[in-house]
Amino acid sequence: MRYLVITLVLFLLNIEKSEAQAFKFTKHKRYLSVGGSLNFMNYFGDIAPKNKRGSTDFGRLRPNFTAYASKRLLPFVSARAQFSMGAISGYDKERFPDRNVEFTTFITEFALIGMFDIFPNYGAYYKRPKLPIPYVLVGAAAYTAILDFKDDARGDELMKEPPPFSAAIPVGFGVRYKVSSHVDVGVEWSYRITFSDRLDGTIATNPNPEVLPDEINSDHYMIMGFHVNYIFSGGVRSPRRR
Repeated sequence: MRYLVITLVLFLLNIEKSEAQAFKFTKHKRYLSVGGSLNFMNYFGDIAPKNKRGSTDFGRLRPNFTAYASKRLLPFVSARAQFSMGAISGYDKERFPDRNVEFTTFITEFALIGMFDIFPNYGAYYKRPKLPIPYVLVGAAAYTAILDFKDDARGDELMKEPPPFSAAIPVGFGVRYKVSSHVDVGVEWSYRITFSDRLDGTIATNPNPEVLPDEINSDHYMIMGFHVNYIFSGGVRSPRRR
């Protein structure tokens, strides 16, 4: 009986050791990938169809193009650096027929993003599970904004140029899917919390509070689209098929 207990204990210790080795995330599993995305951008702010937060005009979606490189850091954490170019647009004829302010702002952005998978992958890149992997993201971004502003009623009287450089906080979520050992595809939605009220060329502290209500403080924008991601194998060799 004593030998049976000793054998069982040694067996359990061996299983625990094997599992610990299997779940050890070595540097060879921290793969690098590059990718790109075709997106749409949209605007939230003072020039919106309705006088409430979250109001936007999906009829004024504008294209966005993004290129990025990412690094797998932990079984459920990746870091991504990305560069994107696009535009946002708005027209307040529906909300303020007497003003007719229209704008398009061209935005160039650089962002550092942290992505957190719901389902971790402890194995090498080619052992990624072939099922939809949801994730959330948060990061920091810097951008430049170039404004094209039109006010049929008062010319450029209301126009306030956006600052040449500003910051934003990207937050969002996405889902990606493994199509091969090296390629993932996915969709992603992210919202930029900005610290500027001039992306649309107007500010909420206008002398006429009936035109620009004080409760709306900042302009924001979102990016949503389709991603393709290529993974470099690095020093990891995928198993040969026989």
